[in-house]
Amino acid sequence: MHSLRENSSDVSLGNMRPAKLLGVIVWALLEWGCGEGAVRSTADSVGAEVRSGDIQMAAYTHYRADGNRLVDGWGILPEAPPLDIPLDGVPEWLVAASTGQSSIWVAILGDGRVQAFRVADRVYAPIGVGDDRMSIGMPPALRIEGGLRARLLGSDTSAAPFSHPVILPDGRIALIDYRGDLVVLSGHGEDRLSVDALPDARLLVDELGRLAFYNRPTTRYEHGILGDIIEAGGVAIVSTFGALRIDLQVEFRSPLVAEGLAPLWVDWDGDGAREIVVTLSEERASARVVLFDEDGTQRALGPPVGRGFSWRHVIACAGFTGSNRELVVVRTPHIGGVVEFYALEGEKMETVAQLSGFTSHLVGTRNLDMALAGDFDGDGSLEVLLPNQERTHLAAIGRNARGAQRLWQVDLGGQMATNLTAAVLADGKMLVGAAHTGQRLRIWGP
Repeated sequence: MHSLRENSSDVSLGNMRPAKLLGVIVWALLEWGCGEGAVRSTADSVGAEVRSGDIQMAAYTHYRADGNRLVDGWGILPEAPPLDIPLDGVPEWLVAASTGQSSIWVAILGDGRVQAFRVADRVYAPIGVGDDRMSIGMPPALRIEGGLRARLLGSDTSAAPFSHPVILPDGRIALIDYRGDLVVLSGHGEDRLSVDALPDARLLVDELGRLAFYNRPTTRYEHGILGDIIEAGGVAIVSTFGALRIDLQVEFRSPLVAEGLAPLWVDWDGDGAREIVVTLSEERASARVVLFDEDGTQRALGPPVGRGFSWRHVIACAGFTGSNRELVVVRTPHIGGVVEFYALEGEKMETVAQLSGFTSHLVGTRNLDMALAGDFDGDGSLEVLLPNQERTHLAAIGRNARGAQRLWQVDLGGQMATNLTAAVLADGKMLVGAAHTGQRLRIWGP
């Protein structure tokens, strides 16, 4: 394993291209303009959920397995009348999956109780999903069996209490355990690798079965808005085929931390290779979005917030204006909530549109999944869907030549209490749902 420790504030390792490495450690100085790293691999955007052929295998609160909250298909909002399903308590989490012409919706209540429903043609029926209770605070993940049945993951594994298992493309289960180790389970036993993951890290999966996640827990930035004061001092990529191995380790030099539970792992520039999108924070300039190649090279910087203890929430990367992909971010979601659209321009992320008055996160929670991107109204263009500051309505934000604008909104029926999620049926039609403090799950769709 290589270890690259830079002792200059103006060092670029962007030309370094080792032919093949078991792992690389990259020390990122990132004094908001300094540089970076080493190791190269290729990828393309993974589907909405982990799939085998046309059968959905898994569903997560962050929607896509690679962390990109981008929904396929098309919706019929705002005209679609909502379907309200009563719940037995105030919900905390929601996860949904398609089973062809029907969908499965699972609500996790604040006390860990599980309520699950199958929805078809605007008719719902309670179903079982293997467990009637989850560990309090654990986000749900679903395994879809045979394309029809769903089973909750997590309660029968050693997963860390604020993380959840994921399904690899070959059907194995990967998880972070309570010690911060990576564990991969199969019918032949388990493989284990010490990775020093965050206790609430979300594992991201690509189509090659690699995993990306935050690690190197640190308390050097005590903002504490995401459930605790522990943030990430690094980000890693691990290969799971053959012996588990670390393909990339990026370390963020103090005082920087990655403020979030997972990066975004997408091919932003369309070159066939994934990039890693993170929010890096520190007390002076506070949060800004940074783009890395998979070899650890810093590609681009976004603008800083400009004041300490402020946050930027990365939501999704998509073609909001057509073929050119933009990154959508919510700046200070707890204070004014500005939806920002970034274009990638060389070594910079340029803010090309913005609109205020929204939110994507509730202070103190680990729910970072209150916003989605997709064609929610079926007009052929992508929108961002997220709650207003009061969390009483979902608003669709679209892009045009003049910038960003609110296109329409729908009433949540109460104050939003869960993540926002979706399920896409076999014919491409989309259902969108959220649950609120009035103990109701509200679904819009066919």
